Amino acid sequence: MLQTEISADGKLVITVESQVKTTKCGCCGQEISCSYGHGQMIELRHLWVLGLETYIRLRPRRGQCKDCLYEPTTTQVLSWYEQRSPHTRAYDEYLLKQLVNSTIEDVSLKENLATMLSLVRSIGR
Repeated sequence: MLQTEISADGKLVITVESQVKTTKCGCCGQEISCSYGHGQMIELRHLWVLGLETYIRLRPRRGQCKDCLYEPTTTQVLSWYEQRSPHTRAYDEYLLKQLVNSTIEDVSLKENLATMLSLVRSIGR
């Protein structure tokens, strides 16, 4: 963990750094060293901590495959989130449990997830 802060709007933001030194090449699948800098900062919604809406910030490591043609780079994806997801896996599981005997709209409102509600509405059209 690099830093924790409470934002102006009362959200807990935890900034972390990956300790995993390798990733799999996006082309050949070979394990490569993450020594090519970092990707863009991502912010993932996580489980509530001390009653505060919580986010984890991370700059994933990048690696370059020297065995593939054109030596492509790959951004590391860690086991506790999925690529392009706005949530951690733990938070996704929590949301699924919240949907038992409830509606998507209710859970969206309780969890302050306007994006989830708008996504469901756009799918329903």
